[in-house]
Amino acid sequence: MNFQNWYFVVVSGEYLEKMRAISREAYEKYVKSDVEKIFKGKEKIIKETRQFFYTLGNAPVIICAYREKTVEGELTDIQTVAAAIYNILLIAYERGLASCWMTGPVWMEEEINRILGVKGKRLQAFIPVGYPIYNPPIPKRKGDKVKWSGWD
Repeated sequence: MNFQNWYFVVVSGEYLEKMRAISREAYEKYVKSDVEKIFKGKEKIIKETRQFFYTLGNAPVIICAYREKTVEGELTDIQTVAAAIYNILLIAYERGLASCWMTGPVWMEEEINRILGVKGKRLQAFIPVGYPIYNPPIPKRKGDKVKWSGWD
């Protein structure tokens, strides 16, 4: 239905520092235990993930991606904003920027909304954006993710 129910808040300066503090708190309260469980024995990944949450990758800008409620329902609302987020990531990459999609800070939605003055919308993600120090390797893709039906 093309509602375009996304809403973005581009954050820098003193507000960015507040978002870094919130990201650190979200990591310690909500994300840390899952990261340590998922990456047990992979101390480098655990350390790098923590560092990223603490600094937001030293990005000079983050984009807070929000969704507005539509008649289509939450699942479609989430998918619509997810598509917009992915387009931002692709455009950033094409322009030589580094970015990523973070959902961990969303645990602190109420505090983030209060600081940014956002009402009546749901926070869906943080998107740190900046220039990369290096280009990380492309991760290996997991197999068996596509099933072909009806092909000879």
